[in-house]
Amino acid sequence: MGQQSAREIDEQLRELHGQDLVWVAGGFAERFALPTGIHEHGYGHSPAQARAIIVNDEDLLFEYLSAVIDAQIAYIAGREESEFSAIVDDRWDPPVTLAARLVSISFDAGEHIGQAAYVAGIGGGGFESR
Repeated sequence: MGQQSAREIDEQLRELHGQDLVWVAGGFAERFALPTGIHEHGYGHSPAQARAIIVNDEDLLFEYLSAVIDAQIAYIAGREESEFSAIVDDRWDPPVTLAARLVSISFDAGEHIGQAAYVAGIGGGGFESR
């Protein structure tokens, strides 16, 4: 689940800054060698597609997550205070500011990790985190 959450953060940051994904620029797509497209991160996958995502290299997973979080921190640190009130999505009422989007990116990823932990717990599989 950590990989999916990191992919989600990575994709949403790319939408904000328009730069390459950490997934691609950092060589993680090749290193993970998953049966997915470059921009797939799990949303909309069928149960069979979701089950096909297996990551056994915990160190690689945390390396990618750390690289994405570092990119997120660098993006935030590089903004002027006035930029945080800029509208980044006017499809909502009220429109979404950069500040709100940045909070929602992290909050959403955390929720997904919690959901995975819950499902693993009720399924008897357990869930370990660092």
